Amino acid sequence: MSTKGNRRKLNDVEMSWAKNLKKAQKEAKKKDPKLTQEYIAAAVGISQPTLSHYMGGRNALNRGVLFELCAVIGVNPFDIAPELIPSELFGSKTNLDKLLSTFVRLDPDMQESYLKLMVSSLKD
Repeated sequence: MSTKGNRRKLNDVEMSWAKNLKKAQKEAKKKDPKLTQEYIAAAVGISQPTLSHYMGGRNALNRGVLFELCAVIGVNPFDIAPELIPSELFGSKTNLDKLLSTFVRLDPDMQESYLKLMVSSLKD
């Protein structure tokens, strides 16, 4: 396995997540200029260089951080990392889309509660 120092090389799936996240951030920033790497990193409690390493494929994203970043950017984490769709729970992406469309209709306080619960259950 090729490594730099103690760092392992990311696999193809991890690299696709990094690429998808970077693309999503750039697209979101076109609509909302405040969505800089500095802003996003501060919102999730990491440094901008760490975020840059995630988006550049230098460091692997864990699910918890991925979901937090997606929440700030305003993208569906399963569009960034479709491999994470738990088919045993949702059956299909269509069912997941229905669930997410229901979620976005909840009041903001309820959404925040559910997001905190999901993120805490995904921390590695």
